[in-house]
Amino acid sequence: MGAVQFGVFFFAFMLGETMVNDQAARFFTPQMVNMVYAGGIACTGLGCLSFGLVQKRWNTPVARQAWLAAAGAAAMACGAGVALLHEPGWLLAASFLMLLSFGYMGGAVHHALSMAFAGRDTMGRAVGISAAAGVLLQYLVQSLAQDMTVPFMVSIGLSIGLLVFFPNRPMEQLGTPNASRPETNRRHAACLIVATALLTILLSLNDGVVVSMHASGQVALFGPVRLFYCLGLILAGFVADRKQRRLLPISTLFMQLFTILLPALLGNALYHSNMALMYFCSGFYVIFFTVSFLAFAPDTKDPALWASMGRAVRSLTTAIVVTPIPLLFARFGSLGMTALSCLLVAALLPVVWALPDGSQHRPLPEGQAHKPASREAHQIAFSEKYRLTPREQEVFARLISTEESIQQIAEGLYISRRTCQRHITAIYEKIGVRSRMGLYQLFVEEQGKP
Repeated sequence: MGAVQFGVFFFAFMLGETMVNDQAARFFTPQMVNMVYAGGIACTGLGCLSFGLVQKRWNTPVARQAWLAAAGAAAMACGAGVALLHEPGWLLAASFLMLLSFGYMGGAVHHALSMAFAGRDTMGRAVGISAAAGVLLQYLVQSLAQDMTVPFMVSIGLSIGLLVFFPNRPMEQLGTPNASRPETNRRHAACLIVATALLTILLSLNDGVVVSMHASGQVALFGPVRLFYCLGLILAGFVADRKQRRLLPISTLFMQLFTILLPALLGNALYHSNMALMYFCSGFYVIFFTVSFLAFAPDTKDPALWASMGRAVRSLTTAIVVTPIPLLFARFGSLGMTALSCLLVAALLPVVWALPDGSQHRPLPEGQAHKPASREAHQIAFSEKYRLTPREQEVFARLISTEESIQQIAEGLYISRRTCQRHITAIYEKIGVRSRMGLYQLFVEEQGKP
């Protein structure tokens, strides 16, 4: 379900972003379009961050559903405003609020996907295929539909419906920040943030110029060439699942070497070559920052914040650099932009080299290097050893990973308190302990055994 939620959201978000850009091109000068684009994408990044902050303050199933429903209603109302309003000021307000709401929904989608695929080696393929499906749907809608308003509203409704009425159980089990979770690996987090920011600037050197040219009517931003984006997403997704994600940073960096050629291909005669190469490389870039943070989030104190951090960093960095880039291109030309691309690739090399490999997401305490790298793997093995039923495994996961009361565990799993207590009693009897503390101590002791 997490991959379906991600694909539907990705489709809705791209339609919404396209509607904002098209409306901005109608009501504002080409020079203003990049500024509107920057403001909108900054709102998306802030929306992603707001999800993690709201989760800290209101961390109950009812509150989560209420906030998601509110964000979805705001996105739908503002989406209608973007399509119908003709006064520039109100159009800007509706656009920015819609993208802020989309960012919040995106935080929820990334969090659900991160928890659903925690410890699994199919995350890259799930993200790549679902994102590619979203891109393909967007292309079909823009090619066949005269008006994107109805498909856009339907996609928002479907996205929020999947989030509110089909909550992802793994998110409920593992997503609550608490004292038992490991400390966030700050070095790993810093490397991911810097790498994402540098890659964003590198792609924006071309993207900012293309958006400006599209707004002035010089080129068409969408067309069959966009299908190269699908190809890049799918291929990068499969690469991400190889060698515990060790190949993903290297392959992404290798693909970005080709972006050095992009400024030289911005002439009208070579425009389609530029777009095909840009979209293909962008597929690797999107999979890198999405999968890297999705895999990193479950091993942090605050997974709700970190799951969508890649999207937030990408959005906020783009908002900062996208407006001055057309001015730089006009001042220094393709040669100057190519030189800047070379410098950015050079800066990326030590950052990618410093990234821990895919097997090192959870930092281990000193002197305990023999412990299993994955708490989730030990949890599964522990459950199988004591023959816990699927429902008992769900209760067990909350008992050892959260500080929730029996009532809170019951609410989170949508069962009665009495049923929850019966499962807890069965767990204690099977494992041979008398308390929650005894259960946790035994779990940690067996995890420490070589």
